[in-house]
Amino acid sequence: MFLAAMDLAFYYLRKKATYDSGSIKWTTTDFLFDRFLVSGFQEHKGQWSKFDKNQRSFVWKYAKTWGNYDRVLMPMLLINEGFENHWFLAELVIDEGVIFVYDSFYSHGFGLIKEHVEMFSKLLPFVFQEIKFQDKGLVFGKEPFKLTWKSCPSQKNR
Repeated sequence: MFLAAMDLAFYYLRKKATYDSGSIKWTTTDFLFDRFLVSGFQEHKGQWSKFDKNQRSFVWKYAKTWGNYDRVLMPMLLINEGFENHWFLAELVIDEGVIFVYDSFYSHGFGLIKEHVEMFSKLLPFVFQEIKFQDKGLVFGKEPFKLTWKSCPSQKNR
């Protein structure tokens, strides 16, 4: 139930972004995107070239429109990774090739969270090459996106 509620919240954020007239254009992913990319990364040991056609098309469904946006908000969930399930947020700034991480339990499980986000950092440049983001003036090499932790309100109720 909680996962469905989170996906619903991000659905409405995407709708708001569609009608927002602000200067920064943004969109979101959902829980399925996070789970799919993580499981694919682990299954194929981080090699995008080993994703099959169905796996690639699932990722393309999300990423192909990202050339129309400046930022992508990606909710992420660590599931039973040595501590309780833990939500955190990553923000992909597409034209800079950087992923900002917002985590309210910054020190708790830092290594696991970094490992989780690094999967996205390593795979997304290959995804962008394949869906031809360079046609929109965005060129990505094979280098992982830079990761940066941003300050945010912290929780004390651990």
